[in-house]
Amino acid sequence: VASLLLTGLLFVLNVEKRANQLGLVRAVGWPRTRVLFWLLGESAVLTVVGTLGGVLLGVGYAKVLIWGLHTIWLPAVGTPFLHLAVTPSAILLGIVLGIACSLVVTAVMTWRFVRLTPQALLMGTWDSERMGGTKFGRKYGRAVGVFIAVVALAGAIVLAGLGFDSDERTQAGAFFGSGALMLFGLWWTLVLWFRGWLRTKAIVRRIAGLAIRNLGRNPTRSALSTVLMGLAVFLVISVSSFHMDVSDRGPELASGDGGFWLVGESDHPIFSDLNSVGVRRSLGLSDADLAQWKGVRIFALRRRAGEDASCLNLYRAREPIVLGVGDDFIARGGFRFTSVLKSAQGLTESNPWELLKKPPLIDQEGVIHVPAIVDDATAKYAFQKWRGIGETFEIVLPTGKRVAFEFVGLLDNSIFQGRILIWERTFRELFPEVAGYRYFLVEIGSSGEGYQANKSLASKVQQFLEKSFAAEGLQIVSTGEKLRALYAVQNTYLSTFQSLGGLGLLLGTIGLGAVVFRGLVERQREISLLRAVGFSAGRVHLLVLLENMGVLLLGLGIGVISSLLAVAPQLLSGRGHVPWQT
Repeated sequence: VASLLLTGLLFVLNVEKRANQLGLVRAVGWPRTRVLFWLLGESAVLTVVGTLGGVLLGVGYAKVLIWGLHTIWLPAVGTPFLHLAVTPSAILLGIVLGIACSLVVTAVMTWRFVRLTPQALLMGTWDSERMGGTKFGRKYGRAVGVFIAVVALAGAIVLAGLGFDSDERTQAGAFFGSGALMLFGLWWTLVLWFRGWLRTKAIVRRIAGLAIRNLGRNPTRSALSTVLMGLAVFLVISVSSFHMDVSDRGPELASGDGGFWLVGESDHPIFSDLNSVGVRRSLGLSDADLAQWKGVRIFALRRRAGEDASCLNLYRAREPIVLGVGDDFIARGGFRFTSVLKSAQGLTESNPWELLKKPPLIDQEGVIHVPAIVDDATAKYAFQKWRGIGETFEIVLPTGKRVAFEFVGLLDNSIFQGRILIWERTFRELFPEVAGYRYFLVEIGSSGEGYQANKSLASKVQQFLEKSFAAEGLQIVSTGEKLRALYAVQNTYLSTFQSLGGLGLLLGTIGLGAVVFRGLVERQREISLLRAVGFSAGRVHLLVLLENMGVLLLGLGIGVISSLLAVAPQLLSGRGHVPWQT
């Protein structure tokens, strides 16, 4: 879109420069259609050359992304076997669409000049009112324009409202719809401002007022420049708001880490009660260490081996890992949920984990329905269960029995991504062959000494447990490290889109630079007149700077407002953040 807008902007500048030539050929008898096809023919030649160059640059850009996925972003995708697939049909489709879109844009921009009279083209007296055309447009054009702007802005707000308390597909539609309508509504409001309200005969007494007035001297250029910048800013900010990172304040109960500092998995089962003072002493802890470990609580979960269904696995999991959580874990609660079974809300509003204690049910086909809690991303993307709550994921046990895990709660970006969690008692009934515990969560109670003291203790606990159970293959990582690895996938995809937004911002900068240069060339007489009536060179420079800063700030403004409205549902729900640094 940004490249098409830049194409239109540059073509407008070219046509304006050749206005006398167009007026001359019209005056000697050329019809409008012939002039139009003449200009389109010139545009087609340049478009074909530019499209072929764009194909080469596009393939090169894709190769750079693949290289990044093989090196910089390799931990996010987990496999170095991605390769670039360039097919002749894809290249041909890109060439045809690129040429067609470019010709449509240039045709629209050209027709606005071709339909003018030869006198207006030769004298250079075209303006927005004369290009408005019909009597109806001159009489009702402003009212219709205001109506369009109001409808677009109101529609954007309504669509943004639909993003609250809705599923992710509706939120995605609301995001794009509200953002596009708000961008259009604000841009159209600026167009009306440029064409109407700025073009008054009121006396301007300050240089800032003169700079603002000059924004309306060429409304087409100003409008295209602002929307070009606005689109790029919208993409950069809206994408950045979904970038996820781990809190620097440490684990929190209602978060993706559930208040746990460490998470570990072992290759072989561990049967010891790691919270027992006697067990800890037998492992080699001194009395001083035991006193320091007083606030350390370890939750052991049963684990059935299976495939990783998290975003770190590019392949679809058919037998995901199943975890059995005990009564102590359920009573503790924690973690942030995106949704919970509605019929149970109120009874379990404070602790949705209690839903796992519902007894399994067997339907008429003999399928065992087991209440389960999974991560929201796992349910919707890995398992393709887009409705979330109430959906089931079925596996077949070695005995031939079919088990359907019924989702009663969805976690929000948690360390349990890729796992299915059920009650331990149900776990033992379904998988009696699984003995001991192979999944561990470490909670460190507040010692009053602050975050750094707890972080240091967590590091000591990690080293001690890994050393004590090295034979069982116990590996422990911090929950922050675990979340960063999971977040890296989404952040990687966002980075690729951000690079496209940066490219759009670069195109917007080029467009603004072209407008500035063209304006200075055209306004040599005006600048000379200002100098003649007493304007210093510094004041003239300030005037030009303020004019173009106005275009830049207006573009940034419509981009920022549109992006914040589009992501408002995610911001208010806590699933996004305002990217202040961006």
